[in-house]
Amino acid sequence: MENTAKTCRKCGKELSEDWKVCPFCTEPVSVSEGTLTDAEPECGNTHGNIDNNGIAALNDGWVYYQNSNDENKLYKMQKDGEHKQKVNDAISFSINVAHGCIYFANGNDDSKIYKMRTDGTQLQKLNDDKSIFVIVSGDYIYYQNLSDAKNLYRIRTDGTERQKLNDDESRFIYVSGGWVYYQNRSDGDKIYKVQTNGTQKQKLNNDKSSCFNISVNWVYYRNIDDGDKIYKVHIDGTGRQKINDDQSDFINTSGGWVYYSNGSDDRKLYRMRIDGADRQKLNDDITYFINTAGNWIYYVNASDYGKLYRVRTNGTDRQIV
Repeated sequence: MENTAKTCRKCGKELSEDWKVCPFCTEPVSVSEGTLTDAEPECGNTHGNIDNNGIAALNDGWVYYQNSNDENKLYKMQKDGEHKQKVNDAISFSINVAHGCIYFANGNDDSKIYKMRTDGTQLQKLNDDKSIFVIVSGDYIYYQNLSDAKNLYRIRTDGTERQKLNDDESRFIYVSGGWVYYQNRSDGDKIYKVQTNGTQKQKLNNDKSSCFNISVNWVYYRNIDDGDKIYKVHIDGTGRQKINDDQSDFINTSGGWVYYSNGSDDRKLYRMRIDGADRQKLNDDITYFINTAGNWIYYVNASDYGKLYRVRTNGTDRQIV
């Protein structure tokens, strides 16, 4: 009999019938079909990954990743770790996979945005801006433009209709529900949001904030004003609360968990529930740039010369990629 279990179109995880948001990748799902809703376009990677340099992306059973063993060139492998293949020769970060294409910031060409087919063919440059925090959302690509005062920009996925969305120095870009959320370095690193067309800018908090993610209508962020502890605030700016006491960095929320590098314990990888419960240590490595892909966490292991490692989300099966 055909399996009729509801699954998330973005990450492929099985979903409970009553879930309206996938707890594994935070994408909204249709109650009837378990697919992305019309209001929430397909994204090329999780925002938590992009905020951690976008070194891994899961799509259609393949993990696309920055290979630290080959000068950070772009590779892909099946999610079980088999069939590793080089896709191109460029230093690649902000990796997105959507619409049958890979989008990335090209470190060999001053971080300009490129795209190609998932087999590495039809490579083309999409802009001439030095770009970071690149995220594909629907038919648009949003990014911080280092060539123009680090402001927020967007272009179409074909490179057309380049548009400046604000005059703020904008980092940690997150697109959801018709809004773009960002860290506003022009206003003391507070979290702001603006509509995807650049209108209705709003401030969400008054903390000096960094490394933020959004999970089920809550913004999780590192509160620099309070010793880098993790706080959360609702997307409407209410309900601010602290959820841990660790010095935290490289935050990534996925599957109902918050993953982070714990500076209170030599930057080892930790996780806790999104309510702050069940705090657990997952490794003994100095951990940077935490990315998630399915049941795996990919990270840069500073204890081993910055090589790319992965470990299961429960801390088992640690291995070099």
